[in-house]
Amino acid sequence: MKTKITLLRSLFMVLICTLFSRVGKAQDGVQFLLSNDVQVAPNQLEFDVYMISTFPGSFELAGHQYNIAYNTAMKNGGTMTDAWVAASTQLSNPAQLQNTINAATAGQLRLAGPPAPGVGAGSIIPTAPGIRVGRMRLTNSIPFASVQANLAFNLVTINPSTSANYYLGTVNTPFCVPGVSIQHA
Repeated sequence: MKTKITLLRSLFMVLICTLFSRVGKAQDGVQFLLSNDVQVAPNQLEFDVYMISTFPGSFELAGHQYNIAYNTAMKNGGTMTDAWVAASTQLSNPAQLQNTINAATAGQLRLAGPPAPGVGAGSIIPTAPGIRVGRMRLTNSIPFASVQANLAFNLVTINPSTSANYYLGTVNTPFCVPGVSIQHA
């Protein structure tokens, strides 16, 4: 039943976004970027999560969440944990950094966002080069296997998928079609 509800919500958002795009509303956007991935120890991998406004200017962030896929073979039979690196966020409101990280689903890091802070309390997301949401550290109980991590944002309707909301006036508004790109340093 939950899958049907999730599917219906996704279909509704696609229909609403299509309707707005047909009546001439510009598709505002946000770009998510994974960069600077590096193995800092045999059992630790770190990478940065960036957010970039593709509006004509900056926007105020209401909420955000991520679903990041990874190659399960890299765990090499070990147990992996994940956490944000302390003091790595550039968000002007550090309380907007997700505090719930779930790696229980094989091949998925699911980062649910905290509640929206309210108009005027959200972080400002600039245009390029954007802002670092934070640096993520993956720690394995044994050394990682010598394989590509294949880190990638997932936009499918898995709770949470990768998405962001912004304040349009006083309304917490979702982006219709977030642009996603991946960069490896």
